[in-house]
Amino acid sequence: MKANVKKIISFLSVQGVVFFLVLFFINASVHADGKLLRGEENIKYSLKGKTADFYVSAVGKDRWSGKLAEPNRDNSDGPFATIDRAKLAVRELKKKIYKIKNIAIDPRFRPSPHKYGSGRDILVLIREGTYFLANTLSFSSLDGGERVETDLPTGAFELHKLKDYYVTYAAYPGENPVITGGRTIKGWEKGENEKWIVRLDVPDVEELFTNGQRQTLARTPNKGYFKTKEQPTDTRSFRYKAGDIQKWPEMESNRIVIVSRWSSDKTTINRIDEKKNIVYLKTPAEDMVNVPPKYYIENVEALLDSTGEWYFNKKKRILSFITPKNIKNPNEADIVFPEISDLLHITGSRGKPVRNLRLYNLSFSVTRPGGEATITVEYAKNCEIFGNKIYNVSQTAIRLGKGCYHTVVSENKIYDVNGSGIRLSGDPRPDNWDDIVSDNIISYNEIIHCRPATKGIGATNTLRTTISHNYVSDTGSYGITAGSWSNVEEASDGNNLVEYNHVSFTNMIRDDEGGIAVYGLSPGSVVRNNLVHDVRPATTNENVGLFFQNMSSSWTVTDNIYYNLKQGEMKLCACYLIDNIYKDNHVIETPAREPEKFITGNTDFSCSNLQIHPNIDFITGKELSISALVKNIGSTGNESVPLYINGKVVARQNFPVISENQRNIKFIYQFSKPGEHLVAIGDTPNKNVMIKGESLQVLYSDLSASLLEIPAGEPIVVRAKTRPMGTGERKQKIKLYVDGKVHMSQNVILSDTKEYDVKFSLVL
Repeated sequence: MKANVKKIISFLSVQGVVFFLVLFFINASVHADGKLLRGEENIKYSLKGKTADFYVSAVGKDRWSGKLAEPNRDNSDGPFATIDRAKLAVRELKKKIYKIKNIAIDPRFRPSPHKYGSGRDILVLIREGTYFLANTLSFSSLDGGERVETDLPTGAFELHKLKDYYVTYAAYPGENPVITGGRTIKGWEKGENEKWIVRLDVPDVEELFTNGQRQTLARTPNKGYFKTKEQPTDTRSFRYKAGDIQKWPEMESNRIVIVSRWSSDKTTINRIDEKKNIVYLKTPAEDMVNVPPKYYIENVEALLDSTGEWYFNKKKRILSFITPKNIKNPNEADIVFPEISDLLHITGSRGKPVRNLRLYNLSFSVTRPGGEATITVEYAKNCEIFGNKIYNVSQTAIRLGKGCYHTVVSENKIYDVNGSGIRLSGDPRPDNWDDIVSDNIISYNEIIHCRPATKGIGATNTLRTTISHNYVSDTGSYGITAGSWSNVEEASDGNNLVEYNHVSFTNMIRDDEGGIAVYGLSPGSVVRNNLVHDVRPATTNENVGLFFQNMSSSWTVTDNIYYNLKQGEMKLCACYLIDNIYKDNHVIETPAREPEKFITGNTDFSCSNLQIHPNIDFITGKELSISALVKNIGSTGNESVPLYINGKVVARQNFPVISENQRNIKFIYQFSKPGEHLVAIGDTPNKNVMIKGESLQVLYSDLSASLLEIPAGEPIVVRAKTRPMGTGERKQKIKLYVDGKVHMSQNVILSDTKEYDVKFSLVL
């Protein structure tokens, strides 16, 4: 081998050797920076071995260079103080390192539309600390990385030479920078009746957080809901149970939240008739006349009576608070209220998207209600929101809107959200190709406690969206939804994939919904291998595991696992099962051990304790139950478990087992030949079985009747499955026995081992 190498090298010219070495150098170094569009494995991003271009610190100054991780000794240089300043520095650096590509010498070369020929990644590290935003932080097409047409030799033209370079904003290793819209409150004074008060020069306080926990605006009941005395017949009024509502003082800022089935209305009490126990609403609650509603009332100072409750008097500009039991003095706690809603906008435009911008390991917290989302992304390509924490926010945490292509939202921890966790939303009929939302990936996110009536993950009017391996729990509404019910003929939904998600404790507030729901026409879309459990039962219109919602068509739903549903497994609304595929889904018993959070799908099954029942009268034609204990030490999922007879697979079951649990699997089998046989399930040892009786040419099973109780003289249909055991085509007389005597017979042409459904119509 060595001689052959030497021989090859000897034929190389000096120029050829130089080219070989240059090619080796390029391949060895170029992969350390950026990411090739083709021909390179997509490796999860890591800061290991990376050097920052700029730093941001709570002790920094925006007049400094930003190139030092901490202030120098004479305090003349150091990190920036704000992300906005780092953003400007990145723009200036991009002008220096991104170079326009050269014109191709070879006329056969057809260049890509990307203008740059060289560049590199840019990294901004943000140090430990809390970064208060007075305004929404915005990134435009000037702020991301670029796609570059490299000089990397590939032996091919154009697209194979494209490479993506990223601009990354990341937490300094081992530190936790928090970007927040909240303002810290100090100066609390002791008031009356366990209340603490503070004066704030702000027009309103809409949320309050203490040590990272959302506090409760003064309300009644303190937890849960009241129910109306009877079914309302008017959308603007209802009768209440005595004692639930009264004319409290200073009710002008009151708010009543009415939940009816899948509707949630926020309105105001206009007046109260205490004699007739009738409450009149300022605006209608349309759905409460259809099903019995539930409700609570908030934002009335007289209702401030429980620990963790607060109220802001807008006239006096006084905030009152009954602290949680574990807080003796609020001045010693971290108490904040939000001043802004949206924290971050990543927004490009048609033809000028934000490219290759990455947010990594950052924390975003405390927002006021309103706005689109805590993080909004529009007209963005190949961006990444990876490994971040988003919590204590009062709207959807992450929203991908128009023009988002191949944006990855992965490994984020999202919790305590007064809105949805992650939402993707396009237009039903986009005006422009650049408006389409496609090829985005939502994976390995942990989404917990989305309230009051919102979902974990939702994708509407998107193409080729992947929602996979997420953990979604404790949602007021659905766990995951995909599709749009308005897509009936022309669809901007299609080829979406929802798989290996763990969805639990859903529909904690709303009724007539489910753990996972699909909507509308969505050709090529698949929902598979998800685990759904502990769906809250509805008081009106049941909550189910899987809901085919309005106009669902062209969906394939397979191999999902359900338990603790309380109500139905699956239901349909304004659609037909014939237009979809729903098969091989499993409802199982509650496992002894709870499942893992994230489902990888890598099962590891083993089988033991092979049993055959009944353990006597092993005769040909008799249905035997062959069972085994199946244990899964891998990830939750389905695995095909085989039944072996005499070393050959005669049947298989796609069998689900939760991780670190075991279940019994059972096969029903009939032997057609007498003698000794070997039986096994999966990897169990073979068991010898001695079968008696005569050889059978045909086996019968699954005898059923159309009715079990009928008046005398009424017709009945009897069915059975018939399976020939020989080969070749032949005529077989099938006999129907009634009370041990032949009642009817028919001749059937049987061939090979194909199973036949035979039926008899008779009158008894």
